[in-house]
Amino acid sequence: MRTHTSPRLRLRGASWIALARAALALGVGAQSASAVALSPELQALEAKSKELKITSERYTIDELIKDANGKTVSFTATGRERASPQRAEFKETIKGKQIAVRVVGKAVYVEYPGLGRLDHGRPWVRSSESQVSAESEVNLESGANRFSATYALLGSEAESVERVGTTSVAGQETTQFTATVAVDRLTSLLSSKLLAALEKAGATTARLAIFIAPDGEPLQSVLDISVEGGTITVSTSVVQVNEPVSVFAPPAARTISEAGFKALEKRLKG
Repeated sequence: MRTHTSPRLRLRGASWIALARAALALGVGAQSASAVALSPELQALEAKSKELKITSERYTIDELIKDANGKTVSFTATGRERASPQRAEFKETIKGKQIAVRVVGKAVYVEYPGLGRLDHGRPWVRSSESQVSAESEVNLESGANRFSATYALLGSEAESVERVGTTSVAGQETTQFTATVAVDRLTSLLSSKLLAALEKAGATTARLAIFIAPDGEPLQSVLDISVEGGTITVSTSVVQVNEPVSVFAPPAARTISEAGFKALEKRLKG
């Protein structure tokens, strides 16, 4: 019976958390000439958003993968983070097992179920943003501001933007906008290798629903990408802002390096 997590599953879990984090930020590629002129309503909301002084956020994420045969796999995650100094904590549940991630500056720590039993009580793997980004094919280093990135996406990256109407999100009134975005514009979210793979599989556009509060804050986003007859959906909701966020690196005695973890995996496979 397998008692350890394979590299593929390990990186997949980390990449989904990174994807959700980047989806929350709604990171986009380099600015281009405006493709869609923001409506007066969106311009007013953007002006209000610039007045907000948001230092931290707590949020929830729901992810759903549905293949061409209707089979589904779902993931849930919770997270909290602050921008300066950079601190973040994510917890994702996959098939009843929880993977925890801490970000302290440029260092990333991932806790895997059962690892401590195999590695002398060291359940945390220590890595870096650049290394996780390279191995997971998701740009974890994207640091786009969520508010400015949202309006940049709507005004510069979207192929079209529609006002759907008003709706309630967690009891708060919001205005829903829906945008169509070319997948190749998500360059600060996904690596060029992964973007090429998505396009090869037939994913050329993404559908994005954004729910914006009267003060200009995007409270929820729902990103849909159609691929190989199925869909990938990432829904992110802001639960609370400006809460204290204290996240610390795990004790050194309870961590193992990425290189050490790979060596352990190799021994276990042998």
